[in-house]
Amino acid sequence: MYTSKLASDFMKFSGNHLFHYTSFDSALKIISSNTLKFGLFENMNDIAEVKREYFTNIDIEEVELEMKKYKSISFTWDDSNKRGYEIDSLWGYYAQKGNGVCLVFDKSILLTCLENKVKAYHKRIEYLNNYSNVIPLIGNNEEEVSKYISEHVDDLFFTKSVDWKHEHEYRFLLYSFNEEETLFLNNSLLAIILCMPKRDEIEDTLEYKILSKLIDLPILHYKTCLGEKGLFWEGQKLYPVLGRDYNIDI
Repeated sequence: MYTSKLASDFMKFSGNHLFHYTSFDSALKIISSNTLKFGLFENMNDIAEVKREYFTNIDIEEVELEMKKYKSISFTWDDSNKRGYEIDSLWGYYAQKGNGVCLVFDKSILLTCLENKVKAYHKRIEYLNNYSNVIPLIGNNEEEVSKYISEHVDDLFFTKSVDWKHEHEYRFLLYSFNEEETLFLNNSLLAIILCMPKRDEIEDTLEYKILSKLIDLPILHYKTCLGEKGLFWEGQKLYPVLGRDYNIDI
């Protein structure tokens, strides 16, 4: 069983945390299967990634089929000034308006899992003021288009408009002919964070009881009160301590 000291050590800023916001039901599936599913770009929230504009001499459908071979998993990277779990808009967008879950991962272990894939990439998204989803595909056949896309992975899949900068996205990208792909998590999951903004405590909630039966990991509570944000575990405030992160400021 995890002690409060161990949970506290997990949540110190180290630069080695990745966070994944999701619904409660999806979190149960992730935890039970110990996998994350790679998503299709056609299902993204960013409309510029959902529908791209191409300039090419071959059939657009062939280009789109090639682009669909790229799939991704989105995480949020940690920052000393803005921890990855305290971005309220992400709780709203991706975690059921705060009633979902934020999963905390060990980045180094996750990268080891990703490296087991044949053609995989990972890095932070670069947010651009002059971002454009127009792709000048140079090629007269499917092979040339495939080569062009593979040579411009960074520009095509790791840049977005500055409008999305608040998400601090760290993206895992996979090229695969399979319709569905998953990432085995090994033992990379470090902690589970609940928000549940209308609850002062979470230990008596059904969600907490289900999670505590399912997995032996710290279940933390992210709370906001009068503009102040804090991360708690069993009544202990893990972050910030006296309004600051002692791992950085001392």
